[in-house]
Amino acid sequence: VKGAQDNQMDLYPNQADTYIQAEFDTPIRAQRIVVFDMAGRLVRSYVPKNVEMGAGYRLDVSGCGTGTYILNIVDVKGNSYQKRMAVKH
Repeated sequence: VKGAQDNQMDLYPNQADTYIQAEFDTPIRAQRIVVFDMAGRLVRSYVPKNVEMGAGYRLDVSGCGTGTYILNIVDVKGNSYQKRMAVKH
């Protein structure tokens, strides 16, 4: 059994236009999904059950302007997964 520290989150395509998919080595149950800009301001939050897609999460990023963001997903156990995300329209 892998510990949370061994679980990796991958994003694709990671220069997204409309949607980005967050996938995990070991599937998680997310309780919070948020996007921050590079200055740390909250840009967007998602309701996990509304964006669940198979073993991952499909996020609509069409409302985010072109730029670089931080995607943060927290699972029901309190583990936090964070990755840089690029959006280009």
